[in-house]
Amino acid sequence: MKIKYSFIIPVYNREKYIDRCLNSILKQKIFNIPFEVIIVDDGSIDETEKHIRNYLSPHIHYLKIKHSGPYIARKIGIENAKGEYILFVDSDDYITEEYLKIIDQNIKDYDILEFGFYSKDAKKNFLPYDTDSSIYLKHLVSSRYKGYGVSLCIRAFQSNLFKKFLLENYHYYYAEDLMLLVHAYQHAKKVGNIKQVLYHIYPSDNSLTRSQFDERRFSAIEIEEKILQILKEYNQHYDMKKEIMYSKSFILKGVLVLSSHLYLNNYKVYIKNKNRLKTYVHQYSSFAAFYYLSWKMKIGYFIYIISPTLFVFIFKHYILLRKIHHEK
Repeated sequence: MKIKYSFIIPVYNREKYIDRCLNSILKQKIFNIPFEVIIVDDGSIDETEKHIRNYLSPHIHYLKIKHSGPYIARKIGIENAKGEYILFVDSDDYITEEYLKIIDQNIKDYDILEFGFYSKDAKKNFLPYDTDSSIYLKHLVSSRYKGYGVSLCIRAFQSNLFKKFLLENYHYYYAEDLMLLVHAYQHAKKVGNIKQVLYHIYPSDNSLTRSQFDERRFSAIEIEEKILQILKEYNQHYDMKKEIMYSKSFILKGVLVLSSHLYLNNYKVYIKNKNRLKTYVHQYSSFAAFYYLSWKMKIGYFIYIISPTLFVFIFKHYILLRKIHHEK
């Protein structure tokens, strides 16, 4: 029987979470819907592999690679996928029991199907926004600004959307989800959405404050710049002015956050790139871009312009206060 759905799960040191993730897939309330699960282990050094091997079967495949980052793991998963549709699941997260059933009932007419998700960190549900444009890249950027996530995991994809992307020589260590999404939305003929929560995002110890910070983090800013350039090209034929401002505000926000975390987690890299970070801020500053920042980021922006050191000092204590609050 031809495989209809390919679940792709990149995993790295997730011995605490991988059982919950895989069990949520195996508990799907479906009948006669052929699917496969492709687990790509990005060089785990804990007990992740031992847990995974308990689940292996003819339709659950395990590939272990040298630690190369999440983009390479996803790419290998896509290359090995045989399904008509691709479903990404992060190993920290889990899906509802009716996830596959509901997707299968709705995806027939779409290249991309968006659905709702629950974020345990935010403690609330997020639902996709209806598109008011046939320019789906415009829809992606505006939905992102309104708060609907950029994760690959809250969407189902026609597998052919990624074939051309795999031929291009991209290699991003961070924010790879975003570049894959932009490519998919550029080439999608029809995008739909479901106003139901099918996916649960669970915060883990892979958060921004705990993960490695080095110069590879700048790839996230470079991706934002690439998206901005794509939007400018679209603007020659479609009205993308608002989306361009959204994009510039994302760059400003990214630089402010990156500055703070580099300062706190890798001071040598921060000092080495201090002028580079300042250049980004001045290059993308404008009243319109500033307007689309959150009020917290607006305050942070003004402080950064006055003194980057003061900004980082305040950010450090803000993070500390949040940590104390969560521990209460």
